[in-house]
Amino acid sequence: MNMMNVKRLTVMAFLGAGMFSGISAQESPLQADTLNGAKLPAQWDLQSCIDYALEQNITIRKNRIAAESTQIDVKTAKAALFPSLSFSTSQQVVNRPYQESSSRVSGSEIISSNSKTSYNGNYGLNASWTLYNGSKRLKTIKQEQLDNQVAELDVAMSENNIQESIAQVYIQILYAAESVRVNENTLQVSIAQRDRGQQLLDAGSIAKSGFAQLEAQVSTDRYQLVTAQATLQDYKLQLKQLLELDGENEMNVYLPALSDENVLAPLPTKKDVYVSALAFRPEIEASKLNVEASELGIDIAKSGYFPTVSLSAGIGTNHTSGSDFTFGEQVK
Repeated sequence: MNMMNVKRLTVMAFLGAGMFSGISAQESPLQADTLNGAKLPAQWDLQSCIDYALEQNITIRKNRIAAESTQIDVKTAKAALFPSLSFSTSQQVVNRPYQESSSRVSGSEIISSNSKTSYNGNYGLNASWTLYNGSKRLKTIKQEQLDNQVAELDVAMSENNIQESIAQVYIQILYAAESVRVNENTLQVSIAQRDRGQQLLDAGSIAKSGFAQLEAQVSTDRYQLVTAQATLQDYKLQLKQLLELDGENEMNVYLPALSDENVLAPLPTKKDVYVSALAFRPEIEASKLNVEASELGIDIAKSGYFPTVSLSAGIGTNHTSGSDFTFGEQVK
């Protein structure tokens, strides 16, 4: 699956093709600090935010581990096709401190001994192999392979989700930063008008009520500026939460300079976005694979109606102390 196409499609839905290229074409900022072994950029642009999240996001890392676990499940299912072999042994030591002699039966032999301590050992080797069980093993292998593909698609989905969330918040930061600049300019104009009004009031050219309106406008514009600044900080905090960064540290977000070509670039049509989503979105493919895996689960359950044919074999031997035969002769 082409993840770059998915990312490009997602960001285009919010930025437009021109704006995205204007943001992502910038040079990567120099690395400044580290967190949990990962380098933190001096300035956070859109691409650095996405790269950091893809590497450090806990949900994505958990899904990657889950995908690796499903690979082990596939190997386990394939191992069921081969025969199994097991070995067992037991050892026994008996001490009779108050008994002068002892007798015991070992196979077809009666062994008498004057030793107060005796020992014996048993050894067994067993093998089994399932020849047929209604194709359950083959279907299980295929089901585990589908589960592995779904797990890998889950990783792609989590990567897409974090990229989309970062893109949305990053765009909101750009809007909020622009709103701060607009409100700063508006406040400067209001202050200049109020100062001009003060001169006119001193000269007696305007009434006090008119000057009070100018002062009220300055207060209103200052409030709008504070609100815009608070909104900007709130979106920065949301971006920190997405990146799982410490909220107390200052985050220097890179604000690109966009030209009219970037802003006025046309957005893709709804149909193009829909067609691209059908082709690239991992959610759709994962749902199809889940349906196939569920159908295989039904077939695996139906395999219980068929008989199981298997082979098994075993061999065992033992040895005991006090015998006239050596250890090797007894085992043989």
